[in-house]
Amino acid sequence: MLDFLADYLVFQALYLTRNRLSHNIVAADPDDYPDRDKLKYLLTLKVPDFPGSTDFVDLLTIPNREKPPVVEGLVSRYDGANFTFEGILDGLLQRQKPTFRQSGITTLTELTTPYCLVETIQYEGVDVVTNALAPRWAVKAGLTESDFDQWGSRFFSTYQSGERKFLTWQNDHKRVAPNQEEYLYFMLNFTPLPSIIKLRVTAIFTDGSREYYTPLQIRAAQFGQVVCVPVGAHIIGTNPAKTLQSYQVHISNEFNERLSEYRTYHLDHRHHAQERAILFSNSFHTYDTLRLTGTSLETLKVQRYTADRERPLNAPADFSEFYIIDRIGDRELAISTGFFERNVAANLRYLDELLLSEEWFLITDRNHEPLELVTSQLTDHDDIPDLVSRTFQFRFVRQQNSFSRLPIAPLAPERPTYWKPEGLRYLLDAFGKRTGMIRPLKLVKYYVDEDIAVSPLTQKPNAAGDPDYVAEYIDDAIEIGSTPYPSAAITRQTTYIRDSATCASGLEGGAATIVIAAAKYGGEQPGDANALAEAEYNSLNTQAYSNANGTCTLNADYTATVPAGHFQYRSNAPAKIGLYRLTVPFPGDQGNTPELQSVVGSYIFLVGSNALNFPVSSAFYFRVYGTPGAAYNVKVYQNGVLKKNVSGNFNGSGYDNHYMFDDAGVGGGLYSPVSLDKFYIQIV
Repeated sequence: MLDFLADYLVFQALYLTRNRLSHNIVAADPDDYPDRDKLKYLLTLKVPDFPGSTDFVDLLTIPNREKPPVVEGLVSRYDGANFTFEGILDGLLQRQKPTFRQSGITTLTELTTPYCLVETIQYEGVDVVTNALAPRWAVKAGLTESDFDQWGSRFFSTYQSGERKFLTWQNDHKRVAPNQEEYLYFMLNFTPLPSIIKLRVTAIFTDGSREYYTPLQIRAAQFGQVVCVPVGAHIIGTNPAKTLQSYQVHISNEFNERLSEYRTYHLDHRHHAQERAILFSNSFHTYDTLRLTGTSLETLKVQRYTADRERPLNAPADFSEFYIIDRIGDRELAISTGFFERNVAANLRYLDELLLSEEWFLITDRNHEPLELVTSQLTDHDDIPDLVSRTFQFRFVRQQNSFSRLPIAPLAPERPTYWKPEGLRYLLDAFGKRTGMIRPLKLVKYYVDEDIAVSPLTQKPNAAGDPDYVAEYIDDAIEIGSTPYPSAAITRQTTYIRDSATCASGLEGGAATIVIAAAKYGGEQPGDANALAEAEYNSLNTQAYSNANGTCTLNADYTATVPAGHFQYRSNAPAKIGLYRLTVPFPGDQGNTPELQSVVGSYIFLVGSNALNFPVSSAFYFRVYGTPGAAYNVKVYQNGVLKKNVSGNFNGSGYDNHYMFDDAGVGGGLYSPVSLDKFYIQIV
């Protein structure tokens, strides 16, 4: 299915709570606060009072002291106070397992959270500095240390902007069973945010034909949420008259513009004597499915607690003094992956995810049975692999203390309950502004008969895709497009310089200016909208943008350090210009033309070299190269002032010579170099 990529999206950074999260409060000025032991630094973390809420509350205030000063010569440098808090935020966030045989798209609201940092500096117990920083977003996820050192929070902005990866490291072109549960997750950390998210499918059949489907979609997903998309073959709903060979999936917006990468699944119609599937949490704290086709072995190990009792007088013959007080049954599962058929090295390395996981479930015909991975060591690389498989040992978390063999039970009657909506949240458009609609913030479980809350209190976020979701509704009191905290205007140059090769001949590239209009974005908290505007600036601040929009100017009056007694020569086209001074007393021949390349001297340079310093002299020529017979125009600037403008045609050998100095310049004057002069030769 050909959905063109939505390449205009602006991705915002997220901070990973399973890696290092730190912050430094800059040291107070030692001139204002000389008695350093009276200084105290405080960092306050503020988070929403409930997932999805825009009301922030203080979570924790961390006290600290500044580092001892670093003495450099006669100067002392103060580095301020460092704080680390990844564990605090990580403890607030939680992953959400897909329901058994989930068939619809859901949104996860507790895998990410916005947070604010407030810096406070106290001197003698009195606040002297208070600084509230712009909100940021954190996600319960982690990278290997080597990857984190290079990417850090830019993974979800820079990397995702280009790759659009689903939140998994499993290999593409996965082989799946017809009824296998399979899920993909995608982070919504970009603007403009889609109003509809669609699962788009290209089904490829064994007869070579293709069909296209949109089997699932969801509305009202919000910024910072993660969507969970079931993509098993049984979800696709393909043509029953044909045999499905493989299928390709991606997600798109309401305009059928692609948001994510493509992923391809191949259906395995072969019979396997043994086949099981493990659902486990990955490093993004979403869930992958691992299909295992190797042999398995289940073992029940029973531990008994026994005692002896006194034999009563006249006890019958079958009376036993031996007595079992209690017994605990642990069931274990040893299961092999089966031999890897393709991408052996990559599949073997991917098993690291299983070993590092924190949750495992055996997918059965009735539920997701919780497991504990007993295996703690894995050989994940082999330079000379043959047939490769791995075996893992699991323990069933639930103890087995009895035996029975019953079919799947029908639903049992329960005391009727319902989910009561509480709190309100504004629905925002693609740019963070109010749409005129609101919806409940959370759902609280109540008994129908008495209309009282279930005890213990049971509540959950009102998230799109939840079966109890309460939809949004219109509030006429809300002005559509309004926002309490609009973004400030940004007019800022790029940090990249335009490649001069993209400019017209004779011009040099400069930075581009990025302009983001005031109030383009909105936010429900101070700094929210500015963070979105900054994210757009960062997405545009690239070499490609600078090459397309940067300035092209003549840089004849450039800045350079020239040795005393010398002048400097530069050109916009050094490969087409040669400078030379022939047959002179010491220091001898000078220049960078081809005939000088065999000469040894302090002022002999390679052909095409630029920014060359020469001793002051008026005896220089310059040679311009080109196509024989073609016209040319050359301008010579002295310290940014045009001094010579010559035109002509190249001779039969493809060059022409001119005096560099002591010639009638522009306006008929004469000029010659003096110490520290800068000469720029431009081929127009």
